Formats: sequence, structure tokens, C-alpha cells
Amino acid sequence: MEENKKCASITIRLSKTECDQLRKRASQAGLTVSAYLRSCTFEAEALRAQVKDVLAELRQAAPAEEERKPAVARRSLLQWFLRFMPRWRTQPRLVRA
Repeated sequence: MEENKKCASITIRLSKTECDQLRKRASQAGLTVSAYLRSCTFEAEALRAQVKDVLAELRQAAPAEEERKPAVARRSLLQWFLRFMPRWRTQPRLVRA
């Protein structure tokens, strides 16, 4: 249990708006600010691994000519993935008119 004891601290500087937004997001997640920041930091690595795996699977399943599409198509795959993983989205989606 000694391994889980949190004894180190980090100080960061935020604007008032950023601080308010951080506190709001932590509250919405039902976490303290510290727990929310740890969650964002360490779960981001898991998300990167998931995205990498999904993209690899999609590329393997696509015909050879599909792999030659421009990078814009690959970004849309990431956007598609994030649409189905709203938990990881940190900012509200912008609606274009």
C-alpha cells in the first residue's frame, strides 16, 4: 500500500479561465482535480495505443489502393474513432453551418 501513497507534487500555472474549465471538467467526471489530471495523463497513453491498433486493423482490411489515399483520409479515420469514444473527447464538438 506504501507504493500508492502520493507524496510528490507538481505546480502548474493556469489562467483563471483554464482553471475554471479544469475544475468544471474534474467535477463533471466526479473526480478531484488531481485525480482528473492523473487520469487524463495516464489514460492518454492507453488511448494512443487503442488508436494505433484500430488504425493498423483498418489499414490491413483496406485494399492496397485505399492505403494510397492522402493523409486527410487517415485523419478522418481518427475522427471516426473518436466519435465512437466520446469519453476521450475533452472539448465540445464544433458545429459547422
